[in-house]
Amino acid sequence: MFFPDIYGSWEEKQKEKYEGIFRVLGDDFLSKLFKAKTLDIGYGAGFLKKFLESRSIPAKLYGVDTRPAPAEMFVLGDGGQMPFRDESFGFVVSIDTMHLIGSDDFRRVLENRGHALLGLFFNDDNRQERMKILHDKLRGFEIIAEFELRGMENEYVVLGRKRYC
Repeated sequence: MFFPDIYGSWEEKQKEKYEGIFRVLGDDFLSKLFKAKTLDIGYGAGFLKKFLESRSIPAKLYGVDTRPAPAEMFVLGDGGQMPFRDESFGFVVSIDTMHLIGSDDFRRVLENRGHALLGLFFNDDNRQERMKILHDKLRGFEIIAEFELRGMENEYVVLGRKRYC
């Protein structure tokens, strides 16, 4: 379990990851995705929201996490069983959380043809395991991009699009 006082000290690492993701996928492409109603699973201290604001990217960003967060559109809840209607979001983002979530409830809340951007940190010992977790989560999705970011903390990232059900 990550506690806010510890996780809060990682803001610079998360910012570096978001910058890398935007560099690889492109500002224009991601800005279009963030125009959809977006869910940040594992909202934490709101690093994604802060990052988007720093780049002047307007986003209809909702957050869900197991610990309270000071945000307007935040819901206290478990990413494995979320309190949202089916197909509520056009874009789902989860960076560094999916290894903690046993279910694939993000599929239920994601619209048909919606996008999921998932990332997990890794080291050389667990790289294959982390890749498998994300590929299993996105089984049946169209994979648009997958890549690694190397830096203060390594990140494996996959962008997928949900196929029509």
